[in-house]
Amino acid sequence: MIRKKKYLEMTPAELREATSQYDDPAYRPKETPMTAAQRERLRRTMRSLKKGYVPGKRGRSAVGRGAARVLVTVERGLLELADAMAKREQISRSALVSLGLAMLVGRGNEP
Repeated sequence: MIRKKKYLEMTPAELREATSQYDDPAYRPKETPMTAAQRERLRRTMRSLKKGYVPGKRGRSAVGRGAARVLVTVERGLLELADAMAKREQISRSALVSLGLAMLVGRGNEP
């Protein structure tokens, strides 16, 4: 039985010869049918994509009753302090503001 060399063990000339078929732009690899496991994985993936996909809707999923964008004006010094605190706590600015509002309106620390 002739043992093929691994690509890393070939000389440049041997490698060029062994991979020459891929240089042809019309090259099409031999098609093989999917295995039962591959078909099942594809089916599960497609089902989960269809279930959770909403055209045009991106970003974070809704928590509670969802989220609304709010434009607020904040003094620059206060914003710098807030950003520093958010960075220290490893949370986003939005999460910090949500936590602060939740505390002020009496919901504890639930955003």
